[in-house]
Parts: sequence; structure tokens; C-alpha cells
Amino acid sequence: MIPSELGLLHKLQHLDLSLNQLTGTIAPSIYNLSSLVYFTVASNQLWGQIPTDIGYTLPNLLHFRNCFNKFTGKIPFSLHNISAIQSIRMSNNFLEGTVPPGLGNLPDLEMYNIAFNEIVSNGTDGLSFLTSLTNSTRLLFLAIDGNRLEGVIPESIGNLSKVLSKLYIGGNRIHGNVPASIGHLKSLTLLNMSYNSISGEIPAEIGQLEQLQMLGLAGNKMSGPIPNSLGNLQKLIQIDLSGNYFVGQIPAIFANFQKLLSMDLSHNMFNGTIPREVLTLASLSKILNLSSNFLSGPLHEDIDLLENLVTLDLSRNNLSGPIPSSIAKCTSLERLFMSRNKLSGPLPNALQEMRGLEILDLSFNDFEGVIPSDGVFRNGSNVFLKGNPNLCRSLSCVLKNSYYRLCSISIMYCSLLVVLC
Repeated sequence: MIPSELGLLHKLQHLDLSLNQLTGTIAPSIYNLSSLVYFTVASNQLWGQIPTDIGYTLPNLLHFRNCFNKFTGKIPFSLHNISAIQSIRMSNNFLEGTVPPGLGNLPDLEMYNIAFNEIVSNGTDGLSFLTSLTNSTRLLFLAIDGNRLEGVIPESIGNLSKVLSKLYIGGNRIHGNVPASIGHLKSLTLLNMSYNSISGEIPAEIGQLEQLQMLGLAGNKMSGPIPNSLGNLQKLIQIDLSGNYFVGQIPAIFANFQKLLSMDLSHNMFNGTIPREVLTLASLSKILNLSSNFLSGPLHEDIDLLENLVTLDLSRNNLSGPIPSSIAKCTSLERLFMSRNKLSGPLPNALQEMRGLEILDLSFNDFEGVIPSDGVFRNGSNVFLKGNPNLCRSLSCVLKNSYYRLCSISIMYCSLLVVLC
């Protein structure tokens, strides 16, 4: 527990008790240390409510940080009355209620983080408190994700601080379109709007966010084609558009993402072939997920350019033809998923030459021939080949299947002759 005797240090300005294993509540005497400038108790197991009058008892506070604890109750409205405060970090607690008024009183605010609580709002204007933050011209970091906030994104979001770098609003109940004004936030390096109910198309103005390194729009109800302006985001490291209703072909402008480490376009309605421009993104090292779309055609020989990629998921599409033997050059690949396509031909020996490959799923395709026995195939529990009836463990089995197919063809031919006679 935090000793209440700390409340006797009447001249204390800096109190940092973070990253300990403290439990219990915070004594009222500590909340009365009016000299405090820096107050952080983050990453403990503390609980209780934050006093409603904290803004009056700690009038000199510049930094308040109680994230990663078990605090309950509401965000004190008086906290928004400390006009000089620079950071408020209250994420990962059990705070409830609404965002209190007063955010417009914080001109020096640089960080506001109330993510992963149980904060609520209702109605179309449930995010109107964001408009108040337009007065915080030094705001660098804003996180309201992982709550129960409802409403549409106000057009005023484009009037937030010109130096805003990170904006997290995912995991709420936000609906409506992404306003075109989002393009005014030209200092953004991270924009995460995932797991809401946002609809409409990606506004072309997002292409104006040329400093963006992470774009997250996953798990929404967005639709339409990908705008060509997205190709302006040449500093992207991660893009996640999964779980929407995007249509059309994967655009060739993705070739501009030469710094990309991770791309997830799964669970959409993309069609056409996998563009060579995607397969030439040698920077991809974490994951390329194109699963659960309507992609078709053969796999390009240039797949070997993904030599740094760890996970490749092309499952649940309409891909056809053989697996290129050039895939053996994907030496970093550990997980390969190609199930539920129309891939055919023998399994290339290249697959057993990939020493780093740990999981291989080729189930429900049209492969045939002998199953290799080396490399990843040695561990049968990590290789999935179900739904390929013409695959065999030995050459004799292949010959037997060929014999039966030949007999079947002969019977059909004889039947045809009988009919003709």
C-alpha cells in the first residue's frame, strides 16, 4: 500500500510510484498535496475513485498519470479545470460515465489518454467533446479507443492541433463517414479507427497525411474502391483494412509502400489477380494477409521477392494453378496459408526446402501427386492437406489413383459407345 504519511510532505512536487506492485487505495492526504506538479501511480494494482475535487486540491498539477490500474468511478470534471495541465493519462482502468466538460480550458495539453475504460456517450453528437480539444494547440497524442463512445466523427476533427501525431479512436461505437477534414491533420504518424461501425468510402483526403506510418481501418463497414491518393502515404509501415466491404482490384499504387512491414487486406471483396506490385514489396517482414477475398488467377513467379516475410495468408480466394517453385527463396517464411482455393498440380519440392517453415495449410485445393517427406512435412501436426483427394503418401498410391481414373474414363467411353449404338 501507499503510506498515508506521504501526505505530510507538503512541499513535494514530484511523486512517481509507477511500475511497482502497489495495491489498495490512495490516501486522501496525498490528493491534498497542493504543491504536486507530477503525479504518477501507473502500472500498479490500485483501486478506488479519483476525488471529484482533485482539480482544486492539486491546482499546480502538470502531469497526471494513473493508467493500468483498477480505478473506478468517473473522470472528475475538476481535472479539466487545471488550465496549465500538460498530460492526462487514465487509460486501462474501469472508469465510467461520460467525458466531462471543460476540455476547452486546456490550451497547454499535449497528451489526453482515456483509452480502454468504460466511458460512454450517446447520440449522433456523442463525440462533440472532440471539438473542445481544438483549443489544445499543442496536443500531440489523443486516445479514446476501447470505450463505449457512440456518434459520428465531427467535421471539426480536422481542426485539432496541427502537431497531433497519434490519434486512436478505435474499438468504440462510432458510425457515419470519415470526414474529408481528416486530411488537415498533416502531422499524423498513426491513425487508428478500427473496430467501429464506420461506413462510406476512404476519403481521398487521407492521401494528404504524408507522415502517416500506421493506418488502421479494420473491422468497420467501409466500402468502395481504394483511392489512388493512398499511394501518397510512402512512409507507411503498417496498413490494416481488413474486415470491411472494399471492392475492386488491389491497386498498383501499393508499390509506393516501400517501407511497409505489415499489410492486412483480408475479409473484403477485392477481386482480380494479386498485383505484382504487392509481391515486390521486399520490405514486408511481418504479415501479408489477403485471405477471404475474391482474388483469382495464378500465383506470380515473383513471389520469391517476399524474402523477408514471416507470414503469408492467401486462403479463401479463387487462386488457381501451381505453387511456383520460386517460393523456396522466401527464406524467412514461417507460416504459409493457402487453403480453400483452386490451386493444382504437384506440391513443389521447394516447400520441403524451406527450413524455417513451421505451419503449412494447403487444405481444400486440387493438388495431386506424392506428398514430400522432408522439412515441414516431417511434422504432420503442422501440415494441413485435407480436401486434396489426389494427394498420396507414396508413388504406388499415385499409380493406383491414376489407374482408377483411367478405368473411370474407359467406363465412361464404353458407356458412350453403348448409347451411340
